[in-house]
Amino acid sequence: MVLAASFYVEQRLGIWHNISSIFIQTISQIIYVIKTYNLHILVVRILLTTIESFFAAIHAYQTEPSPIAFLEAISKTRRNLAENSTCVNAVGEDWDAMFRLTSEKLKGEGVSVQDRKYLLWALEKYRQGGNPREFAYDIKKKKKVRGWGPRVQKGIRVRGMLRPGERRA
Repeated sequence: MVLAASFYVEQRLGIWHNISSIFIQTISQIIYVIKTYNLHILVVRILLTTIESFFAAIHAYQTEPSPIAFLEAISKTRRNLAENSTCVNAVGEDWDAMFRLTSEKLKGEGVSVQDRKYLLWALEKYRQGGNPREFAYDIKKKKKVRGWGPRVQKGIRVRGMLRPGERRA
């Protein structure tokens, strides 16, 4: 059990090694405590969650100066979250409050469903150490031709029964 817990620590926090030497010391101290006191893996997970959120806040502070800058970084041409007043009000100016956002809180502020999902997804990717300018994506374009698959091509029914308002090829 002890080896599994220490392996879990090394595997889970391996992505954060580039932040600072303080973090590496923290990991080694955690592994020492696990081996010394024979901690259960659930206790280790609770410890790691706390430490990960702490270092995520440090990472956020180092790369993006404010939550508004983060919103600008994840915004694209068709989804501009930085100019959406409800989204800006929900996010606020504090990184700690931003990392504690939930879908219910955003819904209470009046943020749309698509923006809520995208914002929480982007925030989690950012928390894991990703660069917002690399993982941000735009909304899918609308389909040009709508129909029932291969039966309808370019708005004209190729095979099958004609429905009202359709033309035969």
